[in-house]
Amino acid sequence: GRPQETITCDDDEVMFDADVGQLYPNIMRIYNLLSRAARKPEMLGYVLDTSMRLKAEGKKKEREPYKRQCNIFYGAEGDKFNPLYDPLHRTLVCVFGQVFLIDLIDKIEDIIYLINSNTDGIFFKVKKKDIPELKRRVSEWERRTQLQMEYSEFTKFISKDVNNYLAVKTDGKIHAKGAYVKDLDDLDYDLPIVNEALRNYMIFGTPVEITINACSDFRKFQKIVKLSNKYRWVEHERASGNIKYDNKAYRVFASTDNRDGRLLKCDGVRNPAKFGNTPDRCFIYNDDLKGVPIPSKLDRQYYINLAKKRLEDFGL
Repeated sequence: GRPQETITCDDDEVMFDADVGQLYPNIMRIYNLLSRAARKPEMLGYVLDTSMRLKAEGKKKEREPYKRQCNIFYGAEGDKFNPLYDPLHRTLVCVFGQVFLIDLIDKIEDIIYLINSNTDGIFFKVKKKDIPELKRRVSEWERRTQLQMEYSEFTKFISKDVNNYLAVKTDGKIHAKGAYVKDLDDLDYDLPIVNEALRNYMIFGTPVEITINACSDFRKFQKIVKLSNKYRWVEHERASGNIKYDNKAYRVFASTDNRDGRLLKCDGVRNPAKFGNTPDRCFIYNDDLKGVPIPSKLDRQYYINLAKKRLEDFGL
């Protein structure tokens, strides 16, 4: 992938993300690369077919356990403590997948502008007039490999690097990868206001100040930190003296209060160390945040500066 690049389409162009449907599980089935220790190899076919059928029917939630199980079949081959351990077949699955994709790129590179390639697909731009020829060549590749390519169409692509990018689909939906811009869930809800500010700027051109200053959801400003087993306790620097905590996890927020200081992890032997990527002035709020108004000492400028720094990482 080309780092720090923004790509859009001219009127005579189309941008595609072409992914191979369930690449590794399909390679395992088609080329007999499931673990040789599997007692019921036919189970892979059943799980894979069910996963692909549910995807075609748009049943994302119902499909999830089958998709996950397909990935487990592959992961087990590399786990020496798993009965399905088979490192040779695992390596061959990887090699087959990469060779197939390199072969595909070789067959179409003269008519596409390659933007990004990853484990199971390629992101590229193509002239509309060349789409029939592209599809013909891909179909020939599918016939030879017995794999199936799936297309999603996009209008805009913004990348920091190969693992951090945001792309806008033709229907306005967003495909995002990487910690800076990805969708967050309840198990991974870290600095969501910054992700939101970046996405709003990249997609709509909204200044990050507007998104951050307009937000009234206290929880969106949280930075989650967890104390590892290497440390014994946490101390919060305060002008009146450090406050000691024994919890494992903390919700940390940037503070404008000069009496607030850093959040430190301590082991009782070495000098205390600041938690990474936390403000030099912060406060902790570990209680339920639902319906809690944002404290006046929340330092919104900290989040604005952080968002701008991350935009610079994207070359914006």
